[in-house]
Amino acid sequence: MNTIYYYPHLPHVDITKHPLFDLMYDLDPINPPHTSYKSNMSICPAMLTHEQHTYIIRSPISFSIKYNHESQSWSSPPTSPEIQEMLMPEDDRQPYLQLATYYLFWSDKKTNTKLFLTDPPLYEVNHKPTYYIASGMIPIGEYTRNTSLGLILKPNYNTIKVERGDALAAITLVGDQRIQLVKKKPPQHILDENNRNLGVPKYCPFLRTKTLFSRWLA
Repeated sequence: MNTIYYYPHLPHVDITKHPLFDLMYDLDPINPPHTSYKSNMSICPAMLTHEQHTYIIRSPISFSIKYNHESQSWSSPPTSPEIQEMLMPEDDRQPYLQLATYYLFWSDKKTNTKLFLTDPPLYEVNHKPTYYIASGMIPIGEYTRNTSLGLILKPNYNTIKVERGDALAAITLVGDQRIQLVKKKPPQHILDENNRNLGVPKYCPFLRTKTLFSRWLA
């Protein structure tokens, strides 16, 4: 069994002293409704493997933010400074933004474990979202990194509205053996390593990431 650790995170800030810390949810495994059925679905090895390695990222805050397609700008009702700093429109004035809901992931040893970030399962969604998540994969068994969430407006929509506790995204851990996810405060050398990884240029491809991902990209 391999172990991947995680902890709420803010780059270059002690998260335990930030108001966000007490609002962040633990990453709980998914719990599909069909697991209560007495059927082959509840014992299917393929489905069980996915269920036991997939977790939900929930929003720690409620917010609403609107995009004006004509002026290519975002606006939101007055909110607390803590919430406002979590809503990060991108610099190129396009209809997507980053939500500063960070979790730091790392491993004590190198493995071939991959972390996939995707939209949450439909049964976790209480209403039809006007946005979708920018999906991605990190070879987390060999690369310490915090996640970030990119929210992209669907065509013909202009508002993103999220309530505290809403399922924003799902992460799935994939490797060559069973993987357990453990919440643990990161040691200083892991924080330092993550800060170094964050210190490279903002957008892919940059050299370090291009080399890391070259085995999968055409």
